[in-house]
Amino acid sequence: EMSGINKVNVDDKVVVCKKGAFYGKEGVVKQVGKKIQVGVEGVPVRLTLKEIAFPPSSVYAAKASTSNNPKMSKMAQRALELDTSADSPVEMSSISSPRDKGSTMKTKSNTVDCIAKNFEESKRLCLYAFSNAAMSNRSVVFILHGHGTGVLKKKIREWLRSDRQWVKSFRPADQEDGGDAFTRVELKKQDVF
Repeated sequence: EMSGINKVNVDDKVVVCKKGAFYGKEGVVKQVGKKIQVGVEGVPVRLTLKEIAFPPSSVYAAKASTSNNPKMSKMAQRALELDTSADSPVEMSSISSPRDKGSTMKTKSNTVDCIAKNFEESKRLCLYAFSNAAMSNRSVVFILHGHGTGVLKKKIREWLRSDRQWVKSFRPADQEDGGDAFTRVELKKQDVF
């Protein structure tokens, strides 16, 4: 189920991405099973893999340890670096770059696919993507809602208009990025740690 950089081990440092009292807090993995037990501020919390993320420094450490593994071929190392979990609804880039400035090209790694999802599922996926973008120091996320009846697009944009935590601004994507079937969201700078 877990593979590549998405595999967690006991004593790994992680950040809680689930809304609630521990949202954004750093913790340490205490137990791995169907649910992952994380110690956050001395309190054991049971979370799924989708509800946690690695701090950027842990991603670099994991990447460094795989690239120096003599038992692994170079192609396997490269595949592991590029691997994203099929369970992850949003692909998170393992390379942090300076915060995006100006125009940002739409890619798989900065796009949330909400097609065939209801509003609540879409909102959850968007929050997950916003959190991952903040961890990766990216400032733009694209939301694919399609045209359809227009209900999902309308609800997502109403929610974005009222969001005070994540959204700096939003607008329909440029025509070359898919036009009105996508919403381009510029995120506020987050204090991750």
